[in-house]
Amino acid sequence: MLSSNIFGLTVGEFKFTSNGYKLIKHKTLSSLNVNVSPEILCHQICGSLNHPQKIIISSFDCERIPFFQIFKSANLIFINEASEFYWEKFVVKICKWLFDKSFIKYYILPTVAKSIRIYGYFGSTNNISEILNIKVGEKLPLTKTAIISKSVPEIYAVIGDKRQKFRQKMKLPENCHRFQISVTIDEENFESIEILPKYFKGFDKILTKIDAKLESKISLIGFYDNSSVICIYKNSEERYKFLDEWNGMYGNNCFISFDQKRPKFGQKAMDSLNTKNTSVIFDLIKTMSMSPENIIPDKKWGFTIIKNAENQILLKFVNFDGRKKRSTPAFLMALLLRKHLKVIERKIGEKPTQTAFWIMKQKYSEEEIQRIKEGLKKSCKFLKIDCIFVDFKNFCNDFGESK
Repeated sequence: MLSSNIFGLTVGEFKFTSNGYKLIKHKTLSSLNVNVSPEILCHQICGSLNHPQKIIISSFDCERIPFFQIFKSANLIFINEASEFYWEKFVVKICKWLFDKSFIKYYILPTVAKSIRIYGYFGSTNNISEILNIKVGEKLPLTKTAIISKSVPEIYAVIGDKRQKFRQKMKLPENCHRFQISVTIDEENFESIEILPKYFKGFDKILTKIDAKLESKISLIGFYDNSSVICIYKNSEERYKFLDEWNGMYGNNCFISFDQKRPKFGQKAMDSLNTKNTSVIFDLIKTMSMSPENIIPDKKWGFTIIKNAENQILLKFVNFDGRKKRSTPAFLMALLLRKHLKVIERKIGEKPTQTAFWIMKQKYSEEEIQRIKEGLKKSCKFLKIDCIFVDFKNFCNDFGESK
């Protein structure tokens, strides 16, 4: 590529190995100047590689570029025809390699030809959660996997190169604890993207542990990621059970939406992310865990975190009437807990006066867990109910994602 005195090159550095040529570096130089000294041009093109064994140059239609002066090497190989001229030879050499993998004289180890980016979409291109990113040039074959919270409304895959990209929406599993996203690309650059449901192995053990811990047999609300489960004691069976009306052992996502006069919860609130994500609140357990001195906003949030003289942490969101509202995490959690308690009341036939909480520790430190507990206590004060906390020692060591 040459315009006036400016030209551009695409440069690849390869190393011969026992399996073929391995790509070491790849770069595009778009603004080289033919009037610059050959020594400077050589350094710009070759970098720290001062004496490459061979330099292969596609010189078709590049008569004005002084390659001989730039490289000053006896090992220059010029390809003076357009790439179409070599297609037949290329196919022959590849076929030889396919039948005899020891024929590596011309074989270049395959690399990713199209980038793949997997991300969670939370109602706006400004509010996303990066999941997987595969770059052009990575070694093939490859497989990359990520396990994420199920509290993601949509997952997209963007596949393409500089010339063309396309975005596809992925279908999400139902009734699970988390999602596992896997991207596999084979040696021929054919990709496969798979989203599988993941389950906490032995998660039902929590019922036995609750039965041993709670002599009062009060209901329990458990939190993991941005989801919650409800456990109640069933007198007829003399044991705790997951509440089917709250999606059993998988639980519901903890979203609240204020895009309408009457707040929406769970899946209905989650659906509102696509129409008015600035009115949707989630990750309340996470915000409760944060120290006021170390607030780290999450890119997927449509709401913002602020503070005033009375409250060190306030969540700012857009109300149904378009006005900006501010609430503490404890007050918003109280609204969410009231929804839990109404479901419990309908099941047991009476209004709960006390509830127990269990918080799956995950990556939370002891200080963060304590802040969460203090926040939940404040929420219960709003609701005028008592609460206790149940900790299961080493519970996280008892389970993991199933295969």
